[in-house]
Amino acid sequence: MMSDVRRFGIHQFFGAWGVAVVATFVTDFIFTLIRLLRLPLPNYYGFVLSGMPFFPVQILFGLVAGWFIQKHFKHREMLWVWVLPLVILCISVAAVPTFTPRLTSIWLEAGVGQSRFSHYFGWACRPANHCLDQTLVTMPFYVSVAYSFGAWMAGKMPKKPAVADLKTV
Repeated sequence: MMSDVRRFGIHQFFGAWGVAVVATFVTDFIFTLIRLLRLPLPNYYGFVLSGMPFFPVQILFGLVAGWFIQKHFKHREMLWVWVLPLVILCISVAAVPTFTPRLTSIWLEAGVGQSRFSHYFGWACRPANHCLDQTLVTMPFYVSVAYSFGAWMAGKMPKKPAVADLKTV
């Protein structure tokens, strides 16, 4: 049996960062398939994945992945995946103006040209402006919370009765 620490590490990596990568590939596949079928499609692929500060596609994938994985494996470590990304986010908001100082204009740095809240949670730091801080710090936090919440919801779902239990009713 796998140790709890190793299992937590695997869920930590997948629940915070792996889900976001999978969401990108699946979304890219869907958009490519739509283009190949010559269906009308507005060109907002990049905006859907990284243009919005609340990362809805990645959050949805985190929620679904957490739910399905918890239903299959029933690991209690999944419920705590959000803690490390929260610590990283708190340290970043408190002390890091930007993770990409050579790419990011000084006016886009947190606490210098804009508020820290707007930089890490709002519309100020976007990949289109060569600012990757939300993608590197905020998105893993959101995804890990969704992953843990999905796992928690799966654990709270009533269990289906077995076929033998239905016959005795």
